[in-house]
Amino acid sequence: MLRFVSVVLCLVSVVFCVPVPQQPAQTGQIPPAQHTNQLGQEGHRQSIQPSNQNEQSHPTQPIQVGRPQSIQEPNQRQNEQKQAVEHFTSSLVENPHIRERYLNCFLENGPCSPDARNVKEMIPEALENECKLCNDIQKKIIEKMMCFLNNHQPEILQKVTAKFDPQGEYMKQYINALEKKQNEEVQKQLQSAGETTLLLQTTTKKP
Repeated sequence: MLRFVSVVLCLVSVVFCVPVPQQPAQTGQIPPAQHTNQLGQEGHRQSIQPSNQNEQSHPTQPIQVGRPQSIQEPNQRQNEQKQAVEHFTSSLVENPHIRERYLNCFLENGPCSPDARNVKEMIPEALENECKLCNDIQKKIIEKMMCFLNNHQPEILQKVTAKFDPQGEYMKQYINALEKKQNEEVQKQLQSAGETTLLLQTTTKKP
């Protein structure tokens, strides 16, 4: 009986004391702890580095330096407005039918349109105060109308003078000021044309 118990004890000790052999790791297999660290590092790199696909689908736009094209310079807008007024008043005065209707309104020889009446009311202001209270269109129409009458229809100008300046105190001075202004504008145009011609000759001159 004692011998049987001793045999059983030996068998038990053999079963629990013999170490279990470990299987060798396969090539390319990562231990669990290292595998977790590597996944965390790869995820961190992916969150930092941008995707090439996103860069291609959203190309970087060039930064525009300077003012937007929609914003125009104040001087440019003023020049455009001045040219528009100049064109409108010139076409009005140079049209014989419209000019005659305006003159008939001025001399009360015919009906007055609203525009012609507005200009007529400002003629005394133009003669006495150089049209300081006139708007741009009224001022230009009166100037061009008086210049035209002075150069082409002096007899009609005398009738206009008799109606709006019966004492003859302002019309002559007004006409002289217009002639001086017109001569200055012609000189500026000639000077500008001469500078442009000189510039063209300089740029096209062969070395």
